[in-house]
Amino acid sequence: MPRRTNLILNADGNGAARHAKSRALGRAAEFEVIEAASGFETLVLVKERRPTLVLLDVKLPDMSGFDVCRIIKQDYPETLVVQTSASFVSGRDRTRGLEAGADSYLAQPCEPAELVASVRALLRIRAAEMALRESEANFRTLAENIPTLCWMAAAHGGIYWYNKRWYDYTGRTQEQMRGWGWRSVHDRTVLPAVIRRWRKSLKTGTAFEMVFPLRGKDGLFRPFLTRVAPVTDDSGRIIRWLGTNTDISKQTEVENKLRDLNETLEQRVQSEVAARVAAENSLHQLHKVEALGQLTGGIAHDFNNMLAVIIGGLTLLKRKLARGQTDVDRYIDGALDGAERAAALTRRLLGFSRQQPLTVEPVSADAMIHDMTDLLSRTLGEHIHIATVLAPDSWVVETDRSQLENALLNMSVNARDAMPDGGELRIETANVMLPRRLAQEFGIPAGPYLSVAVTDTGTGMSDEVAARAFDPFFTTKGVGKGTGLGLSQVFGFVRQTGGHVTIDTALGSGTTIRLYLPRSERVESQKPELRTPLATVPGQSHETVLVVEDEDRVRAMAVGALQGLGYNVVEAASASEALDVVSAGQPITLLFTDLVMPEMNGGELASLALARVPNLKVLFTTGYAPDENGDVQVKGADSRPLHKPYSLEQLSRRVRAAIDG
Repeated sequence: MPRRTNLILNADGNGAARHAKSRALGRAAEFEVIEAASGFETLVLVKERRPTLVLLDVKLPDMSGFDVCRIIKQDYPETLVVQTSASFVSGRDRTRGLEAGADSYLAQPCEPAELVASVRALLRIRAAEMALRESEANFRTLAENIPTLCWMAAAHGGIYWYNKRWYDYTGRTQEQMRGWGWRSVHDRTVLPAVIRRWRKSLKTGTAFEMVFPLRGKDGLFRPFLTRVAPVTDDSGRIIRWLGTNTDISKQTEVENKLRDLNETLEQRVQSEVAARVAAENSLHQLHKVEALGQLTGGIAHDFNNMLAVIIGGLTLLKRKLARGQTDVDRYIDGALDGAERAAALTRRLLGFSRQQPLTVEPVSADAMIHDMTDLLSRTLGEHIHIATVLAPDSWVVETDRSQLENALLNMSVNARDAMPDGGELRIETANVMLPRRLAQEFGIPAGPYLSVAVTDTGTGMSDEVAARAFDPFFTTKGVGKGTGLGLSQVFGFVRQTGGHVTIDTALGSGTTIRLYLPRSERVESQKPELRTPLATVPGQSHETVLVVEDEDRVRAMAVGALQGLGYNVVEAASASEALDVVSAGQPITLLFTDLVMPEMNGGELASLALARVPNLKVLFTTGYAPDENGDVQVKGADSRPLHKPYSLEQLSRRVRAAIDG
């Protein structure tokens, strides 16, 4: 049996009419009906049973139904009252009932179905009203407690309600917020744009969303994200607007900080990279200093051998000449050979320090390797098999020809030493397009390179040895058998020409050293022919050469050589002495000056001398040149210095070329 949910009190002084209404209502499953025959009994039952609805006739035996209705509504306003009477035929009686508080009225007699339907309709209205009140109460509870500013506006846009958070933030009162009071908390510079957007939403019926500042009770403006949504009825007609304002000041602060971090990210990364590079350079220099102790073995041994040849040859030469003997050519040749070997070792040291100037030109590595095959075969010995795998259309590269030859020779000799019992040495070339990721790892630009790989089948290296293979003076050979400059020189030379070197090795698996040399867009220059002894080019006695050199013995050698070539020579031990000679008006054909001198360098001296004698010819000489390509840019001077040590033939040709040029 269904549960009866609504208690109906049927109050009527007419027993027959009362019973008829009770029977009609009792047939409805949702109604429970109780009866009262008088006004007093009605009031007692209302107090005791609290019925949902009272069906109250206006004529009761002890008091007026209007008075009973007024008492019920006064004491129990939530109780529904429907007044019934056969006399509800005039507007005055209906008015009296409604004024007494009745919720509805019903004329008698009425059909049972009409009675039940009327009561049900009134109960549905009451249920809807109660649900609405509950919903509104829930909404207000929620709106008053969420950490967001909320408000409601009528369909035309007028705001009629704000939640508690709004008043707490703005510090305004309800009276101050009436009408257009909300404008008082807006930034005047932004307010016109807000009003335009709000009017557009009202006109189109679309949701509103905008970020703008609102002033708090502390006087500070903070950014708020404002959203306003239309609330519609079942027909889609807008009946009100619900607005929220969310404080996004902390979010905005975080976004600003993040934006600042992003804007300075590149700068901070560059600073970190620069700091890391500086630290790595310092560590590298520390390793160099630490490695200097190893020089007493390899370098000292090699230099002593060379000096022994030079000193011994000159001593024997002196004795032979003192005895009047003239068969001294082999002693002279031995001394010269020792000097050439010392000069070569010096060039290797300068190449390692990257202060040896390079002659960068287009070079065909394949042709060079082909030409070096016989030399390598004689150098490495019969127990080493040499194989070459050269790319058919290999690119020409930008490099120093002699340094590349020296690098290939160094790597080949190292490979031979790693194969004491014999093995295979393979030299390969290949055209490669270096991708950006790998180029960044190597520290060189992406693009076309020629790969030159030297691979041996020798003992290989451990990870620890491979990590130090390019370090200066590092060697695994015994004392006197290696200087530790071979691979470090290769590394320095390749990096100096814009390339890179890698090493791939493992113990027992051999080693591959690969050079990445930048491709040249130029055509290869004519390959130099094999050296033959060059004849000296004499000078003229009317041609005067001013020799400027702070090292006495070097200056004396240069003066003697030039005098022997037939030139008139004036010498100066410093730049200031040389300027005195020039200023004195003595005719000078060529200024032959050292680049590195105390007080003033050769480039500065040449500039000052040319200012005094514009047609003066200039030739520089140096043991090394600090700038990366070895040239000295002085207007009116030969930019290519003559590098020490130089032969008499080289000196004669460069002096002649400088004067004639």
